[in-house]
Amino acid sequence: MLSDVHRTAHTRPPGQGKTEEAGREEAQSNDKNTSGDIIHSIGRRPVRLPKGWSPPEGPVPDRPFHRGGDGTCFNRGMAVVSPVPVPGPVPGESALTESDASLLFGGARTAYTFTDEPVTDAQLRAIHELAKWAPTAVNAQPLRVAAVQSPAARERLLPCLPRGNREQAAGAPLTLVCAADRTFAESLPRLHPRGERYQQLLEEGGAKMRARWARTSALIQTAYVIQAIRAVGLAAGPMNGDDAEALATEFFAGQDVEVLLVINVGHPGPDAYQERNPRLPFEEVYRVL
Repeated sequence: MLSDVHRTAHTRPPGQGKTEEAGREEAQSNDKNTSGDIIHSIGRRPVRLPKGWSPPEGPVPDRPFHRGGDGTCFNRGMAVVSPVPVPGPVPGESALTESDASLLFGGARTAYTFTDEPVTDAQLRAIHELAKWAPTAVNAQPLRVAAVQSPAARERLLPCLPRGNREQAAGAPLTLVCAADRTFAESLPRLHPRGERYQQLLEEGGAKMRARWARTSALIQTAYVIQAIRAVGLAAGPMNGDDAEALATEFFAGQDVEVLLVINVGHPGPDAYQERNPRLPFEEVYRVL
């Protein structure tokens, strides 16, 4: 269970205008804020928010994610919270609460900067425990992930990325290199009750068929990974345009894989989010027949 949010906004040095006891408590909970910036205390970690922004009035509910009346999103597990307007109400047909929908969809953003707070092994395993339920063809589960965390591994990663993406990856505490394993059929006998039958079908279908199945299912799994990252209170920064062959050689040597993309993971840093870009309306995406 994530810790509760203790919300206090300051445009004054902590403790000013308070009783002596209250002032001491405020100063301790807000890490000696003297800059005039707004500070949110998430759990026991003070969080700096943009100047000129103030939280909505009212109590913060005992939920992992909260959208205030002005559309601002609060996440109890994230080290930095950006004021992200949620574009429109959650459809009445949704089974999710408004705050849950904000966490995973409308309020979720691609992060471009990260703090140096590490992603723990427990968080990484929690991401897998959520994402492993992604639907895949014949339960194939072809996604393979290289979790780049150590400085040595990061030095191997950066030359494989385009120059514009290197700074983002260099500043992230964790980067996931996501790939589709074209030899996934070898695992089918233990993953599906008719696994041997499908294994034979894929062998007869040839390399192109296996590559297509692997890519499609692994992309679905990767989308689940991004949502799982958000669900555990972290920010995701997926990136494309890398040297897929170089990444495959560096991190999946001797394996028949196709690298799909990389995802930076961590707690969002200063100016982590860009302006929200427009989304296509239903009529331009769906054709009801």
